[in-house]
Amino acid sequence: MATSNKLSLLSGSYSSSVTSDAKALSSKAQKFIAYLKASAVAGGTLTVKLQHSPDKEYWQDIATFAGLAAPGNQIIQHGSFASANMNLFPNIRAVGTLSGGSATYEVSIWFEDDR
Repeated sequence: MATSNKLSLLSGSYSSSVTSDAKALSSKAQKFIAYLKASAVAGGTLTVKLQHSPDKEYWQDIATFAGLAAPGNQIIQHGSFASANMNLFPNIRAVGTLSGGSATYEVSIWFEDDR
């Protein structure tokens, strides 16, 4: 039976670019939905991408949210991930890039874990 899980990658107020710590995914994780919730963006543009890695050393981009210059929410479905036709590597992280200003936002990924 599949269970739904939320993995928080980034959450807070930032005035510079930031990379989350690597988070481990179960080998049974599937049907991903990435979620960006920006409650404040001031004086710049926020761009966030998701990356995955087999070993926490080499990272590959799998999804990029459109740039935000104002508060807003975005969702990326698993079928839009660059790796939609293959399994994700066991480590995932978010990279938030600010081109000036500051932003308060959360990046999370929802998935099913078929245990």
